[in-house]
Amino acid sequence: MPEMSRMINTMIKRKNAYLSDDGSIYFDVKSFRKY
Repeated sequence: MPEMSRMINTMIKRKNAYLSDDGSIYFDVKSFRKY
């Protein structure tokens, strides 16, 4: 679990993921051209 937490935090810092108003974390598909 610590690895998963670090990965999510890194994605948020790099603007590849974001925290929603309800506390959920989502991947920002616009941040990845090949998606």
